[in-house]
Parts: sequence; C-alpha cells; structure tokens
Amino acid sequence: MITRHDLYGIPWIDLENPTTEEIRTIIEEFNINETCAIELMHPSLRAKVDRYDNYLFFVLHFPDHPANNVGGMIEIDFVVHDKFIITTKYAPIDTLLVFEKKHTLSNKTTGGKIHGGIMFGLMINDLYDGLIDELTLIKKDITDLENKIFTNPDAGISQSLLTLHRKLLDCKSALRFHHEILTSFEHESVALFGESYETTTHMIMNRYYHLITMLDSSREIVQELRETYDALLTNRTNEIMRTLTLMSFITFPLTLVVAIATFPGAPHEWHTVSGFYALILCIVIIGAIMLMYFKKKDWL
Repeated sequence: MITRHDLYGIPWIDLENPTTEEIRTIIEEFNINETCAIELMHPSLRAKVDRYDNYLFFVLHFPDHPANNVGGMIEIDFVVHDKFIITTKYAPIDTLLVFEKKHTLSNKTTGGKIHGGIMFGLMINDLYDGLIDELTLIKKDITDLENKIFTNPDAGISQSLLTLHRKLLDCKSALRFHHEILTSFEHESVALFGESYETTTHMIMNRYYHLITMLDSSREIVQELRETYDALLTNRTNEIMRTLTLMSFITFPLTLVVAIATFPGAPHEWHTVSGFYALILCIVIIGAIMLMYFKKKDWL
C-alpha cells in the first residue's frame, strides 16, 4: 500500500508491505536504484546504510512498544533524498501515524528551508522520543517493583524482574547497530546535504545518546534490584533455616529424655502419676535452660 503525504512542501511516500507493482511505480517515479528497490520489498535481517548518487538508504530496527511487549521488533526502511523521503514498513507503526498527524496540522511551505534530510531528522527524533516515553513507563514499573521488594516481597517479584530485564534487553538488541549507522550517516549526510546539516545530525545523535543513557541506567537498576532481591531471599532463607535448626536442637534432646523415661526397661517410678509430672517438669526445666542459653548467645 502506498500512502502519499506532503509535509512542509516535501513529498513523503509511505509504503506498507509494498507489492512488486508498487515498488516498480516508485522506481519509475523517483528514479530509485533497483538494488535499493529490492531491499524495500521485504524485511532485512540486519541494519544498514548505503549511499547512492543523490540519496541515502537506511534499514533501521526499533523495539515495538517495549513497555507492553516482550520480544517485539519493527523495521523501517528510509530513502532520504534532498527533494523527497520514502519510508517502508511491514506493519502499522503508531509513532509514524502520530508524526504524520502532528506535522500535517502545522504543515506550511517553508521556501526550501526544509528538505528530505530535515524530514528524516524529525522522524528519527520522534521515533526516539516514543522510545524514551516507553522507557519512562518501564522506569515507573521499576520504581513500583522496588517499593514492593522492600514492603511486600513475594514469589511474583522474581518473574517481574525477569520480564523487565527481558524488555530492556530486547531494546538493547534492537538498537545495537544504531550508533554505527548514525555515525556513518553523519559523514555521508554532510556530503549530501551540506555542512549546515551538521546541526540536524548532532540533534539526532544527542537524542540517541539520551535514549541509550536511559536504557543503560534502567538495565543497571534492574540488575541491582535483582541482586538486592536475591540477597533478601538469601537472608530470609537463612533466618528460616536458623529457626528450624534451633527448633530441632531444642526438641531432639527433649524427645530423647521422654524416650528414655518411657522405655519399657526404665525404672517403675517414671510410669507413675508422680513420675509423669516429674518428667514434664524436667522437660520444662531443660527447655528453659536451653532457651536461656540460646538467648545469651544471641541465637534467638
């Protein structure tokens, strides 16, 4: 499907799951290299950037709503020309829909001040801003989970930590080639659009670094929370084991005393009513002495 927009006087051709006929139409209308056109027909396994005579071709991957989804990834292909921009996607992308609506409302002809490279910069910034918003939601989940760890720890926390770690890892995986791609873009775009375009490339890189800083910070916090939760679980387990050990240490001697006193071969006095109460008294005294000793040693 081909959707055409005109933003600030720049044609934006948005393709979604394009057919062969649609790609042929784009080739003829915009004089696109056939190698580049073939790349637009299907998803690519890796990110890339290529320089052609008078335009740049990008393949970039982004995490798909990482605050809600796990493992989702989307691809956007860009053809960036001075006089137009072409995007190809293989599923609807909310950020681009919002981008189109936002800039359509403020659409004005700028007399050549905006070109395809500027439009690309605006798109990338909006895509990164969308991911920053998603990471903000993830950081809120991290804060809520942190409070829960110290107030009401339960078995579900471990699964929540793993889910957050997976989401952040998916983000990192989707964006892992962006630095390399954007670095190449900095050099090639200045040659294509002029030195004045450096302002746009710096803006894009700054937004990218902001995103990566938030991502790395969130991953570190989740890792530290995981270690803290493991330490709390270990401490809790140690407390339980110590309590059980002390209970065993108290009950075993008392059980042994009862077993000896009630053994069939034991003296007859233990089998009388007075012997029974004497046995109970011995158990209470021995138990009290052991509890006092444990208390003195700070084992209780």
